[in-house]
Amino acid sequence: MTRRIIVFRQGNEFYISQEFNGDKDEAARFSTCMIDLNWPEVLEYLDGLNTLEDFEQAVHQAEKNYHYEHLGVERVEELPTCEEVWMVGSGSPYLHSRYGEPTVNWVADLAKQYGFRSKCSNGAATITTRNTDGRWTTWFTISVKEDGLWHIRGNNTDQCNIWLYRTRPDMTPERCVEFFDRLNETLGLFGEEKIQMSSWIDPEDWQEIAGVNDAYEDKRYTGKKKEEDA
Repeated sequence: MTRRIIVFRQGNEFYISQEFNGDKDEAARFSTCMIDLNWPEVLEYLDGLNTLEDFEQAVHQAEKNYHYEHLGVERVEELPTCEEVWMVGSGSPYLHSRYGEPTVNWVADLAKQYGFRSKCSNGAATITTRNTDGRWTTWFTISVKEDGLWHIRGNNTDQCNIWLYRTRPDMTPERCVEFFDRLNETLGLFGEEKIQMSSWIDPEDWQEIAGVNDAYEDKRYTGKKKEEDA
């Protein structure tokens, strides 16, 4: 099951929770223990926290829902290494690192797995691919804003003149959906916070990729299929 630690940063000081192992769905799948919440619900406790006292209360509530002994939070000088480290400050919680490596590095690795180029600089991952002129072009860049929210900037495949159906014929509909699903999973984004594929692949590009007449009638493109299945 996924091992997670929550961190509250106050200046140069870090306050960490005990390790949370899995969530409700994972526990049910492995039949190991009783947990009352899924991880997105735990993140709701952490949204908008501004003080250490608020953080301590949120961690205590999470401990109750995991049926853990109340251990409170511990002050440390360096960030711990864990499967997932979630950072909380004045804003929304975000997935800071996996196995001790910044999340944007994992984004860059993921992009390369799908045949794109990507590099990390100043805490941002920039994903590039060839446009129809054969030039490497920035598709989008992902970074963390000061409020802890993931910030995504760039253009869709029409505005970039990328047109995946021409430049990346290997990016089938299934592979496109898989790429964005894995991107959201890597960034720790759930529900309405997810990156929408329709924001980054032009509808006319998708119609060619998927062989459909109207992209907005294709539930794979709009994401509505997953909402209905949830």
